[in-house]
Amino acid sequence: MINFAVVNPQTLPRSYSTSHVNNLSRVEDYKELVRAASCRRIMRDINLDLNFVMQQQIRQQMSSRKLVMKRSCSVGMARIDC
Repeated sequence: MINFAVVNPQTLPRSYSTSHVNNLSRVEDYKELVRAASCRRIMRDINLDLNFVMQQQIRQQMSSRKLVMKRSCSVGMARIDC
């Protein structure tokens, strides 16, 4: 058996509403929040992808520089007596 309590509407706070328009507004607000969160996530994923690509390019440049490095030369010093 289900028991439904009867509530006096005058005891409810002003923020409590059962109007259809207000419920639609809440649904639209929720949809907007979901859209915003989705956009933030997409932007974060794009930034992560760009950072990954940039790191790969930097690593490739660093490895190519290692192959092109010049050899070092040794220099000897001695004392000259006259």
